[in-house]
Amino acid sequence: MTRVFVDTNIIIDLLAKRENYFQWTEILFDLGYRKEIVLSASVLSFANAHYILKKSNSKAAVKSALVELKNVCTSIDLTDGILSQALHDSAFNDFEDSLQYHTALGSHQEVIITRNLRDFKSSAIPVMTAEAFIKSLGY
Repeated sequence: MTRVFVDTNIIIDLLAKRENYFQWTEILFDLGYRKEIVLSASVLSFANAHYILKKSNSKAAVKSALVELKNVCTSIDLTDGILSQALHDSAFNDFEDSLQYHTALGSHQEVIITRNLRDFKSSAIPVMTAEAFIKSLGY
């Protein structure tokens, strides 16, 4: 089964039902729910999503959504090693993207799903949008 790492923006697209992106993230997470792919995300993404979503939703609603998400998406811990790699990787201009990348790399993910393709241009792992990934599967 394909190991798929989702970036924070993908989680927010799903939970906030962002126009133009929700339809693809919904399919992506449905594939994970049906165990056709293995979805993973950094614990940092759960924290980032909570921080962003609680601005326009109740804390209880956001927490409930994240609990549901955790049932479909495995969380990957940040480690001291990941932090060190991210801090010393000059290929990334954005520290958070570097943390995400090294989390995905260290957990042997096969693809990173994000809307920020340009931020991952030096990735050794294929990087795709949710739409491109879903279409590559023939949907």
